[in-house]
Amino acid sequence: MLTTTSEYAIRAVGFLAVYGNGELLKSGDISDSTGIPKRFLQKILNTLKNDGIIDTARGKTGGFRLARQPDDITLFEVINCFEDLNRHAHCPMGAKDCGENKGSTCPMHEQWSATRTSYMSFLRKTTFASFTEENLPFSFHH
Repeated sequence: MLTTTSEYAIRAVGFLAVYGNGELLKSGDISDSTGIPKRFLQKILNTLKNDGIIDTARGKTGGFRLARQPDDITLFEVINCFEDLNRHAHCPMGAKDCGENKGSTCPMHEQWSATRTSYMSFLRKTTFASFTEENLPFSFHH
């Protein structure tokens, strides 16, 4: 359901949420720990910086950290930086008059609508505060 870029962004933000504690972390440490290719990670981190999710500092002591607390950053916000989450809002059958308020529905409407609503709710409610060392598939040792 998600692009590789979105998956990598979730990993990177999850890593910063769990291991950052407000400290600047090096992109090399993030890459090595999460398995995100370094060049790809740089592009992701730049986008996250431009969208106000992370802060950066240049130089020898520089690095990356969350711009806000993990409980203030949702999966929706991070994924939406890289893909249009509204692209599934329209009828997958292409019916222009499909929907509760439009008079008719396609054969997929009820299940598609319920699934999409549940998925979007999950993304909007889930914050990076729910990420812990115990539930991440990678680790980091300073």
